[in-house]
Amino acid sequence: PFSASKMIIADGGGELRKSFSINGSYLFPVGDNFGTPEYSPVTLTYTSGTYAAGAYSSVKVSNTKHPSNANSTNFLNRYWTVINSGITSPVYNIDAAYLPADITGSDLNISMAVYTTALPWIKYNAANTTLKTLTATGVTNAGTSFFTGISSSAPGISILGGGIAICSGDMVQLTATATGTGPFSYAWSPVAGLNQSTIFNPTASPASTTTYTVMVTDANGITASQNTTITVNSRPVLPVISTNGPTSFCQGGSVMLTSSAANSYLWSTGATTQAITVTASGNYTVTVTNSAGCTTTSQPTAVTANNCNINLNLKFYLQGYYMGAGTMQPVLNNESVPSSSATETDTVVVELHHATTFSLIAAKKAVLLTNGSVSVAFAQPAGSYYIAIRHRNTLLTWSANPLAVSMVASLYDFSNAAGKAYAANQVQVEPGVWAFFTGDINQDEFIDGNDFPEYDIDSFNGVNGQYMATDLNGDGFVDGNDFPVYDVNSFNGVSSIHP
Repeated sequence: PFSASKMIIADGGGELRKSFSINGSYLFPVGDNFGTPEYSPVTLTYTSGTYAAGAYSSVKVSNTKHPSNANSTNFLNRYWTVINSGITSPVYNIDAAYLPADITGSDLNISMAVYTTALPWIKYNAANTTLKTLTATGVTNAGTSFFTGISSSAPGISILGGGIAICSGDMVQLTATATGTGPFSYAWSPVAGLNQSTIFNPTASPASTTTYTVMVTDANGITASQNTTITVNSRPVLPVISTNGPTSFCQGGSVMLTSSAANSYLWSTGATTQAITVTASGNYTVTVTNSAGCTTTSQPTAVTANNCNINLNLKFYLQGYYMGAGTMQPVLNNESVPSSSATETDTVVVELHHATTFSLIAAKKAVLLTNGSVSVAFAQPAGSYYIAIRHRNTLLTWSANPLAVSMVASLYDFSNAAGKAYAANQVQVEPGVWAFFTGDINQDEFIDGNDFPEYDIDSFNGVNGQYMATDLNGDGFVDGNDFPVYDVNSFNGVSSIHP
């Protein structure tokens, strides 16, 4: 029998050839004489093929690791070169014997593999560790092929970053970690939603739930794959912010912002309620969250708190207090009001009303001077407003029309024409001078018998030196001198007229 001392040396430039004209099997008793003679025979068994005249197979052995085998462990330091010449479409089996000295690592982890002119290595059966043989069945390579033992293991793969749920539009980094024979190449699929598909750590932002597969190829061309699923949850519908009034107002004002319905809310102010009231200028947004924990942020709503003031200079007289020559009683002094002066008549309330709806917008108390003048500032935007005047014993009187009011004060003089009041509802107190009607003691906008009882009691009791609405002429005494102005206006059925 053949052995290390009875074999054909077929290493280096030599080879052993066998002619084939039909299917058959042949033992190539080859070995090497590199250092120690080593017998490593090969058996080729052809099961199919077309054989031309002079067809042959040759075998030679190399006692070293194949240069295209990238394994660093679990491989053979021996390979066999098989050449099919003149054989078309061959199908054959190969059995090759190796020696324990050929093994790096463990032959428990070694398999037969074939290499032609380029990667990949094609793996076949695991090594027979008892017989120390490698086997490949159904080989179809024509021409030159190289057979050896390589690592049985395919690349090991783990993926970090996957197997999670994200919100639509978010991204996650997938990181494939490969073990085995590097360097490795990577191919991810599908490519949709990936920033790159041929790196180990692409960023994924799929439009819908997607299972990504990474194919890893090691330095021997051996492949393995792993996959991971990214679940994509929908975001809430874009929230809409509604307001309960104008978003541009004067400082001191406010507006309520309300989000459309959602599971939860987070405003740009930090508030977590569905509605907020804001007083300061800014762009306000709300972020809503659905049951999946996904969020959507609204378009900003701009709010402007203007630094605005409007100023009014008014002139008017109160009938009962008018003394003539453009002067009224210093009523506050006469009624012993502390800190009052001889130039002050009384306090009045000046109201701003909407020009078309007539609703009350603002009201402010001010001191009416004895010359009929009063100045008032409102924290309201410039515009057109009706002006209304209230006084404790005077009939409510409105301006004839809406007045254009701005930061620059202009004088509105009720006293120079009856028509300056709404429906010309004033009384002439001297030629060319008009005043508001006195006598509405109970402030019901009528001067009638309902105002008399209060006056009658105070007059009977001789009330004086007190701040009393029943002192109709403002001289500090409630007495018979107050009655005439009331009596005339009551007799004439005077009442307030306004829109």
